[in-house]
Amino acid sequence: MSTRRPRFHRGLFLASIPLLLVALMANTCGGYTPTAAFEAPDLQVSIVIMDHQNGQFQPAPTSYIAVHFANQGNTVLFTHSETIVCGGVSLRYDEQLIGPSSYIGDMPAQPAGGVYTCVFTSSTARKTTINIPAVILSTLAITAPASGNTVTIPTGSLTFTIAYTPSGIPHASVTMNASGSGNGTPTSAGSATFTGPDTGTLSVPASAFHGFTPGPGSIQLSLTASGLVANTGFQEVTYQYQTQPASIPVSWVS
Repeated sequence: MSTRRPRFHRGLFLASIPLLLVALMANTCGGYTPTAAFEAPDLQVSIVIMDHQNGQFQPAPTSYIAVHFANQGNTVLFTHSETIVCGGVSLRYDEQLIGPSSYIGDMPAQPAGGVYTCVFTSSTARKTTINIPAVILSTLAITAPASGNTVTIPTGSLTFTIAYTPSGIPHASVTMNASGSGNGTPTSAGSATFTGPDTGTLSVPASAFHGFTPGPGSIQLSLTASGLVANTGFQEVTYQYQTQPASIPVSWVS
């Protein structure tokens, strides 16, 4: 994985990137990487924008962008002098062993109501522009359980409910990532991931906690907003924004 400069809670934030990319690009990752000379109408584009906040959860000067290109469900690697420039910054190809490979970079952050502009130049010098509306998300505040609380691992038909302050952004979703470390020893004591609508509460079924064992752990909650950019010249362009995850320590009990 490419190394990026640490600006805030790097461990928490980077841990969420592969899950987000895989979820967003699951339908555009085939078994090989074509390197033909493609034009915009041949390509599906999936965009992830992150890094809106620094360690104090305030607006950051730059935003991280990952642009994934696919043709017939297969990740595309450009080898014929094609370029992708976003916010005036030339993106570089980031090869991934797990999850989709994308063109990445840090571009100047835009305010709410602004636009992120990406320009793809093909090997025939044809330029195709994508204008992505800037969406500013606030990091969620988990209100229950409280930090340090003892939490029962749900079983059977029971659910685990997280309460938080909703964003109010239409069509947004929240994702919980929970982890355990069996009896204080870092082990494969279990992890749970669940996504639902942004309503202020997230009820997670017991099935998401398969393999969990009692002990200290954590709960992370992140907010995602997505959309479609129409009439770009590409086959399809989707985008997604995600906040840094809010994280609290808990003690899991059975």
